[in-house]
Amino acid sequence: MLDNARTEAWKAARGETGTLRIMVHPSIYNQVDMSLVFQRMLAKWPEVRLKIKDAISNMAATALNNGECDVAFYSTTYFPRNTNIHFKTKEMFTTPFVLAIPVNHRLAEKENITVTDLSNCRFILPPSEDAPEFRQHLENMLIKQGHFYPIVAQEARGPMATQNLVAASLGIGIVPATFRNAFPEKIVFRDLPFKAERTVVAAWLDNNTAPALQNFLSILNTISAPKAKTGKMKKEK
Repeated sequence: MLDNARTEAWKAARGETGTLRIMVHPSIYNQVDMSLVFQRMLAKWPEVRLKIKDAISNMAATALNNGECDVAFYSTTYFPRNTNIHFKTKEMFTTPFVLAIPVNHRLAEKENITVTDLSNCRFILPPSEDAPEFRQHLENMLIKQGHFYPIVAQEARGPMATQNLVAASLGIGIVPATFRNAFPEKIVFRDLPFKAERTVVAAWLDNNTAPALQNFLSILNTISAPKAKTGKMKKEK
């Protein structure tokens, strides 16, 4: 019994056992295959229990500071830069956004979309309460560069919901370039005439020295998620 206890203690000290609490903003699953991160961790340290929880809005900083999780995956738009809490972050990947346009829309036949082209369009945008920073960014770009306030026909949470509404011809949407088109016969994609992208970070407390967390961070250093292509998009047929 003493030998077993000693062995377990050493394993815990090396981060080979225990529980690692992870928070992931749900939208991230639409942009990258998180299974790669989890699989690599479990392949190397199979006795570590991964307790993964979805979290929305700006919960990351509070959850980390309160000890509710060890590491959080969030968009930089949801993670505070100016805070007295000492966080460490690692940029994981950056995803540009593109226009999702119904095939019967007047802009579907146009290769290069300008801001002026969007002036009379009906938009499907994320709700302000769900993605306030990103919603504000999109509106600011249209106001600043197009000198018009967007006509919001519908609001939708997430790219899949947005594409459903675009496929129904309720408006044009803005979705991550990495998101697969679920309606190839009903939607075409075009580059945005302004920069809109999302950078995802892994965040943790600077003073969290838990061995299991350190092992997990070493796994993150081996992950190199490819950036989505930003070149001109070919016309859909």
